[in-house]
Amino acid sequence: MFYGTGYFLTVSPDTLVSLGQHAAENNKPFLTSLSAPFIVEFFWQQVTSVLPYADVVFGNETEYGTLGKVQNWGSDLKEIAKKLAEFPKLNQKRKRIVIITQGPDPTIVVQDGKVTEFPTLKVDNIVDTNGAGDSFVGGFLAAFVQEKPLEVCIAAAHYCASVTLQTSGTSFKGKDCTFQF
Repeated sequence: MFYGTGYFLTVSPDTLVSLGQHAAENNKPFLTSLSAPFIVEFFWQQVTSVLPYADVVFGNETEYGTLGKVQNWGSDLKEIAKKLAEFPKLNQKRKRIVIITQGPDPTIVVQDGKVTEFPTLKVDNIVDTNGAGDSFVGGFLAAFVQEKPLEVCIAAAHYCASVTLQTSGTSFKGKDCTFQF
């Protein structure tokens, strides 16, 4: 499995394309993220060079909202996700999964043309939002690499994001993981 963030497209898009090609040629999952609205707005050509290899695309509601605006796909996040899921893909051995986080609102997932919403964990003690999206991806990847079902991957992602939201900075010294696969 390979994961490369959209931020990488600002410095070396060819590297992500090469990684995607390698993943496709060897039937390995390739995952990426939109990373920030400016990536979609100002680096769309680079994004489109990587999308044909992407098996999973992560992003938040603002990033996907920008995508809908830039592509004239409207503002309905579910429709935007469906359109991105249908974007041309080289490795046809697996369908693309599109994931949209929305803070405390349900996470939208499109898989096999079907839209599913996954409720997030309620977090009452938000200390710091920095890194929550990255932690979401990390939790997802931890389950995905173990070939867990999508529901478990999303649950692990929500758990990791919730822990990060309750932590100042990104240091987890002394934190015990209570998530069970």
